[in-house]
Amino acid sequence: MIIQDMAPTPNSPELPQGRRAIPPWQPSMGPGTNAAEPRAPDHDGVWFLPSKWDRRAVAILVWGASRPLVTRVVYSMVRALDAAPLWLEVLERGEEAEPLRQGWIPPERVYVSERAEDLEPARAVGNLALWAIVRSDEPATILARLTDFVRLPPLVQEVLGTSTPASRLRALGVGNADRVAPLFRQRPEELRWLVDYLRESSLCLIVGATRPPGAGREAFDCEFHVDGESITEWRHATVACDRTRVGGSYPVGHPVTLSQIPGLSELFPSLD
Repeated sequence: MIIQDMAPTPNSPELPQGRRAIPPWQPSMGPGTNAAEPRAPDHDGVWFLPSKWDRRAVAILVWGASRPLVTRVVYSMVRALDAAPLWLEVLERGEEAEPLRQGWIPPERVYVSERAEDLEPARAVGNLALWAIVRSDEPATILARLTDFVRLPPLVQEVLGTSTPASRLRALGVGNADRVAPLFRQRPEELRWLVDYLRESSLCLIVGATRPPGAGREAFDCEFHVDGESITEWRHATVACDRTRVGGSYPVGHPVTLSQIPGLSELFPSLD
């Protein structure tokens, strides 16, 4: 069944052994380095998740005042999880997706929309219309999964079609998510449903926004705050985990300078 193939069933794939999309963090002890400064932990190159992370798909929210800083932190996360990450961005007319403009991700893995409302899930539909395309003896779980898939925005369906096979975790970065936030302000349960569906499809979701999260924050496993006002001052900017419900230990509430995060420095222009 074609639609079923585009919507993988839940599983718990593992990241390939030995792959590190971002080099492992090494503490710099050179001149001027404060040994007591909080640093980003590194667990097989995945610096932002606890050491006991079970390699299941996670949903992470990253927010901060500076869009360029947030975008780069989000990209560093998806690149740590997936050597060939996907990217979805809500753009205003005349804009270009930052990962595309910078050459971080090729065009075939970048999805853009100029209409925020195009990313709103359809309302729940009855099952009767689906009986025309599924066998009567199909399990109820498959029918429910298919019903949910039909509700997904077309662009998200396309992303899921690209993310197969589900034999390993894939990662999707979402830029400018604050532009779709009004769609879910009165219906945070819809955001939770959408995030859950993507997570169950073996897709790690890393979402970036420039406004503080509202009730929809509960849909995410982890929340990070990027504290910095300008890309020109990125070396002084920090990121901190505000909360997490992923098993294991992570220094919640302890800011880490962006310069200490694996691979981030190469994403910023030389300002020397």
